[in-house]
Amino acid sequence: MATNEPTNIQLDEMAQFDAVATEILQTFNPLITQLVERRDALLQQLSQLREDYTTKETTRKAAIQELEKTRKQMEEMSLKVNTNISIHQQATRLYQQGLQDLEAPTKLPYPLFLFPTLQTIRSAISEFGEVKEWEVPDYSLKKVPILTTGNRGKGKNEFDAAGLFLDEDNHRIYIADYGNSRVQVMSFEGEFLTNFGQDILKKPYGIVVNKEYIFITDTEHNSLFKFCKNKLYLLNRTDNSDSEEEQLNNPGGLCIDTNGDVFVANRDKHRVSIFSTLLQFKSNLGTKQLYYPHDVKLTQDCVVVLDWSPRCVQLFSRNGDYLSSCISQGLGTKLFAKLSTILLFRPS
Repeated sequence: MATNEPTNIQLDEMAQFDAVATEILQTFNPLITQLVERRDALLQQLSQLREDYTTKETTRKAAIQELEKTRKQMEEMSLKVNTNISIHQQATRLYQQGLQDLEAPTKLPYPLFLFPTLQTIRSAISEFGEVKEWEVPDYSLKKVPILTTGNRGKGKNEFDAAGLFLDEDNHRIYIADYGNSRVQVMSFEGEFLTNFGQDILKKPYGIVVNKEYIFITDTEHNSLFKFCKNKLYLLNRTDNSDSEEEQLNNPGGLCIDTNGDVFVANRDKHRVSIFSTLLQFKSNLGTKQLYYPHDVKLTQDCVVVLDWSPRCVQLFSRNGDYLSSCISQGLGTKLFAKLSTILLFRPS
């Protein structure tokens, strides 16, 4: 006698299987929905991240590529999750890993440019106590100048200048008018007083004045000139000596000590040359240390040289012995210019 008992058993097993499958789908469908929502949120966050990093092309492209890769992975895994729980679990792990990778660009470190601080440099030269400390000049454009005078040109109060000197005793400004082959003199109020040297000088560069004389370096003549301060006529000049030790070549800044000796930054000879008040050669210093001495100033105990080519300030004793290099090579040009102002271009 035939019976339907096996068929009924199979139907019962299928019904149970369907119930289990339905339960599984009901359990994971909300999780899948949450996963998709998180993915969409991630896409939105990455879109914002891409806008924030428009100037960082490398990071932006890397984030877009990672986003596209994760998006494709999520789409593939989402299609399979309904039929394969193990693939669904794998997709979850990939999603979490992708989330960590794509959040990384928001934590990119910015490069740091570490320069010595002004206090560090001051400490480095503190042993030479005669080097004064001055505040860094304020270069803010908000400041209004007390006086502005002169323009570029060839007339009165028109310049193509290289150097100047402030004569505080007589309230006069002496300007080495490099491009116009002369020296102009004006008052502290900006009034033109006179000019001189145009029939003698070619390229006046550095200038310094004491109570009796005006000393000027000329880069074309490769000479040091001495003028009478009151009458403004030429008294003496250095000649191109046959002795290499005494020669000037592209002389730059200069200064005078209390004895009347003149210190000249002998740029293309890579040294500082010292002359007497009568412009007689006395000695050189820094012949083994200096590269392109641009300017020179004096303290009570030290000769301070602005060595432009290696971007450093070098210190020597008044006897010419090398002491120290105060500012190391590698400083930015703007910072170096400010420090040069602090250490060199100030009243002694």
